[in-house]
Amino acid sequence: MSGFMVVALLAVWVTIAVASCSGSSERFEQVKGDPEKLIGRLKWTITETATGKILGAGERDVRIGDAKVRTLSNPQFGEVQQLRVPLCDHFVAGLAQGADATQGFGITADRDDRPTFSWEWFVVVDKTATKLQESGELAVQIEGTQLLRADFTTDVSLRVIPMVQSADPREPTWRVEIAKGSYLSWPR
Repeated sequence: MSGFMVVALLAVWVTIAVASCSGSSERFEQVKGDPEKLIGRLKWTITETATGKILGAGERDVRIGDAKVRTLSNPQFGEVQQLRVPLCDHFVAGLAQGADATQGFGITADRDDRPTFSWEWFVVVDKTATKLQESGELAVQIEGTQLLRADFTTDVSLRVIPMVQSADPREPTWRVEIAKGSYLSWPR
């Protein structure tokens, strides 16, 4: 990964982290469009990592009416758009992209009832996006520089960390596993 990409990744991480800490979840707005239009299908399992206990699981169609979006600004690197959809048990998942998804993008999982942080970076090569840390792969559709759709070609584990001083990012409190065969499209 180039030095610029590392700096850009850190800037995006700081932008999302600061937004999460400041309670900016109120800035998410309902996605406009036909609320019944299908934009995805997700199957997931939520696990508490310390105990291995499954906190929730589900499978559902995702419609525009389920999705919320926000735009975060970073003076140096521009805007980051974050899309999120509810799962269960106060967990949400979503996509995050900056100005050029061909350079990579993030997939997130968070809680809607307390400040948390999650950011899994995916590196794009042609029509495949590979998780930078740990394993996971997606088939992606990108138009120009914008991510349109991500298909989970493998199971992908998303690490969720509480935003407290004692949290260790290497030891996530929860994991949200999105199952192979799931997909999510950016609403158009």
